[in-house]
Amino acid sequence: MRKSGAKARGILMYLREECANKATILKDIHNLMARLKASSNPGDTDADCAESVLRDLCEHDKGAVASLFVDSTRVLQTASFQSRKMRRLFAAFPEVLLVDTSFGTNVNRYKLFSFVVHDIHGKGQYVQHALTTSESKAHMKDAVSSFKKNNPGWRSIRVIVTDKDKKERSVLAEAFPQARMLLCQFHVISYLEKKVVELCDGSQEHKQALKDIFAAMVYANSALQYERCKTLLMQQLGNHKEHPLFKYFLKNWDGITEEWVSYQRSNVPHLGNNTNNRIEAKWAKLKDLIRPSASVYECLATLLGLQGICENEYEVELNKIGTFCLPKDDEYQCMDKRQLGELKQLANMVSMHAFDMINAEFKAALRVSTSYKICIRQDSVVELLNEDEKRQHLLSLEVHI
Repeated sequence: MRKSGAKARGILMYLREECANKATILKDIHNLMARLKASSNPGDTDADCAESVLRDLCEHDKGAVASLFVDSTRVLQTASFQSRKMRRLFAAFPEVLLVDTSFGTNVNRYKLFSFVVHDIHGKGQYVQHALTTSESKAHMKDAVSSFKKNNPGWRSIRVIVTDKDKKERSVLAEAFPQARMLLCQFHVISYLEKKVVELCDGSQEHKQALKDIFAAMVYANSALQYERCKTLLMQQLGNHKEHPLFKYFLKNWDGITEEWVSYQRSNVPHLGNNTNNRIEAKWAKLKDLIRPSASVYECLATLLGLQGICENEYEVELNKIGTFCLPKDDEYQCMDKRQLGELKQLANMVSMHAFDMINAEFKAALRVSTSYKICIRQDSVVELLNEDEKRQHLLSLEVHI
């Protein structure tokens, strides 16, 4: 546990649970950790120790991959890894990628640069971890290049959700030109609220009104609603077009609404991922487990241990046996037995998360008000035209087993 970066208090709690018949105090743990540290010497440098940890991963987990990048003096710059299961998860769910960076992971202030995908249960699963000395473009490119090299399915990425870090976004946009870049809506609101405090005078009520307008902008479900919010913003700023907040908004946000306003993202297959906070929630637990004085290789060992726990939890969820009954819903009363039977069969074939998404589309397709013009093309694609909404949908008939 010490080698994995566990704190003394965490080790004490574990020992008290597992060895209830032995009286152990915190001082005993500190003394034990001091003796272990003095007697261990896994390598001469952080790079040597990190290499030892990652080689051990690749030897014991066939299919795992890892990369180390050092400078001319053998100082570790970037270390990345993927277990075999992480690679399989990305291969299965490559369409949406969530990316963010955590600061100050250890005593050397390394940054944790992680990729997460959206699984069949609607939850986030790690598919790569990388520790970097900084958020420079060069170090981010190291992590991204390793990911692309070891995951040929990267071309299937359609959406990447990030915060507004310009270096991070430019590296990702260059590496994955086929993907649509979206901003985390939580971070957008947070950035705008900070600017309200920074650039506006007035009462707390006035500032709160501005914050509420920006939040309404983020979640606007039409162009008309967005424009109304802009008008309200101007009114709150006294119709002063040269106001610093309004100029900041026009320069930094009004020109990229397709990345952060809800109605501009409705046709993007982001699977409901409007924020990358699920990564930050996981990182909060990670920082609780890692000692501030932990070395880089201890951080890597901790990451590997936590990743193993995540993978075990996913397997338990995936292999859970059970049945699913349709909830009470008035729309089910209008369906015939064949349609209900098809829906019940589907409910027991896919995850709850997948069923909820399909169920909404299934019910919409059966409504009397729904009308589609159907054209079957020669390339195994069906073209659906909703004449009321003037929307075109393409449905592939190819089946992969």
